[in-house]
Amino acid sequence: MSLKAVAVAASCTVAIAFAGCTTRYQGAPVERYTMPTAPVEVVNAQIDKEPRVLFSDGITTYMTDYRGWAEIMRYKIASAVAGLPVTQNEKKNLSVSINQIDCGGHYVSDCSISIMVETGAGHREIINSRRFNGYPLTSAVEKALDDAAGKIRINRALMEYLLKG
Repeated sequence: MSLKAVAVAASCTVAIAFAGCTTRYQGAPVERYTMPTAPVEVVNAQIDKEPRVLFSDGITTYMTDYRGWAEIMRYKIASAVAGLPVTQNEKKNLSVSINQIDCGGHYVSDCSISIMVETGAGHREIINSRRFNGYPLTSAVEKALDDAAGKIRINRALMEYLLKG
């Protein structure tokens, strides 16, 4: 085999190896949600606007916008607290941001999420969801968001803030 054939074979091998590695952007499907009427103002406090890694399997890396997912979290929290008998003595608000979205798996992803909820009185709580799987990837993230929003209703400190005057 000639030196030229070896060089061509090596170049093709490198090209094929790198052709499979891609980075994709997976936005949060914010447009599918509308803000429900709730007795509590829920604020999106996500500061970072740069895309962050949502999932990587070594071949494909999915980047996403945490601010968009925090906006969806805002809607889900408003829905979770909508039926609560929140005291009307003073305006109540919650600020929410996402600390981390952790997704794994391959074809059917599994995801968990960690959020920070801050009351208008300055108390902060970190809430972690369980792991949920789903296809497509956004389905698993949305299930984890639902779980985290539901946990607000069982968090003693947050419920005391919302229900007491």
